[in-house]
Amino acid sequence: MSPRTALRSLGRLPLRGILWGFRLVHRSSRWLEQRFTPAGRFAIGFASVAGAMGVDTRLNLAHQLFALLAALLLLAMLWSLGFRGRFRVRRDLPRYGAVGQPLQYRMHIHPESGKTERGLELLEQLECNPPTLDDFLRERDPWRRGRNWFDRMAGYPRWAWMMRRHAGAAAPDQALPDLPPARSTEIRLELTPLRRGYIRFTGVVVARADPLGLFRAWRRVQAADRVLILPQRHRVNATALPGGRRYQPGGVSMASEIGESDEFASLREYRPGDPVRHIHWRSLAKLGRPVVKEYSDEFFVRHALVLDTFARADADADADADFEAAVSVAASYAAAIDTQDSLLDLLLAGADVHHLTAGRGLSQSAQLLELLACATPCEHRRFSRLKNAVTDNLGAISGCICVLLDWDEPRQEMIRKLSLAQVPVLTLVVSGRLRGPLDPEPMGRHPERLHLLAPERLAEGLARL
Repeated sequence: MSPRTALRSLGRLPLRGILWGFRLVHRSSRWLEQRFTPAGRFAIGFASVAGAMGVDTRLNLAHQLFALLAALLLLAMLWSLGFRGRFRVRRDLPRYGAVGQPLQYRMHIHPESGKTERGLELLEQLECNPPTLDDFLRERDPWRRGRNWFDRMAGYPRWAWMMRRHAGAAAPDQALPDLPPARSTEIRLELTPLRRGYIRFTGVVVARADPLGLFRAWRRVQAADRVLILPQRHRVNATALPGGRRYQPGGVSMASEIGESDEFASLREYRPGDPVRHIHWRSLAKLGRPVVKEYSDEFFVRHALVLDTFARADADADADADFEAAVSVAASYAAAIDTQDSLLDLLLAGADVHHLTAGRGLSQSAQLLELLACATPCEHRRFSRLKNAVTDNLGAISGCICVLLDWDEPRQEMIRKLSLAQVPVLTLVVSGRLRGPLDPEPMGRHPERLHLLAPERLAEGLARL
């Protein structure tokens, strides 16, 4: 290790200690919130005040109140040791959810204790990995402008916001009805997704408060599940997309098979030079002479939907908002374009360049949305990777929808190449920091197809297209 690397690592040690403290505080606060009821937390606060005031027992009787509350809390915690309930649970989750829309699902809970269980509560447990130091330094709290200077300097509110975001949803506690023995009871639950991507359930906690209503006894049940949360979508005018029918070498089947093939048209007599693989063996057996399958190429509409994932190196909360808005725009078009009689190619870059085709018996639009739901920004790769993937498919594209995060020279060069190849392009630049008008020169003869969309007015901007 070089001296410079050693010094950089040494300088990060205090930050790692601060994050360890954040993690400890967060776990402690979550434990207090989940194990103690609201009445129990009030008793803890009141006991703390009474203990501070009753340090000198000669001045007042606050120490007696502290002793009473402490004894009640201790008894409630000891009572929880007698909770021996056993349960089996099973979730019925939908295949997809959407950001910001309540996700309703069912859970079947089966007690195994042999008696009716009463007064229970259910707490969902979601996977939430603490952010790394690099993530903590990179991400910016979108609510930082509304926080006081101490919260901005301390950083714990940002840590707590990142933990909620990593969990992906807010799952409220659910009171359970009486559970009869040896029988499964179905309950309906609801949570609100906070981000796109997978929300992972690790298990559930079945809790019961003590007779005083101060402390909850816990029984944790392992129940791993996951549900995919799709990006937020808006209404778009998909009928006004650029481009028309275009010759596609090999027909539709070229996208579903390895190599090139054609679309079946009819049967005809064998001619010298016809490949053996085209012989129709059933007709040969019936007629006694070779008959071959004849193929023809097709003309149909094939759109390309290009999502720019290359965030700025100085990414902040505004850049994150731009990227999320761009994913939402791409998802809106992916869901709105009719792929029954056309094809839609989605191109985006991550660790690799992803190219997925939907329509006419190939992948479904839902698979495009799944890919968009898991898209992440690229910060350390060059935009040319995506530009090369787009230009390599110019011959088959009828029209192109480009959702970009900036309007710099590399992006303008890609649009210029599409225009020179006479591929109709609809260019949507999603940015909260750019101010129009944008330079329309790369759009060629169609500058009206260049639009700047503000993330905070995304639905309004898409409705005007």
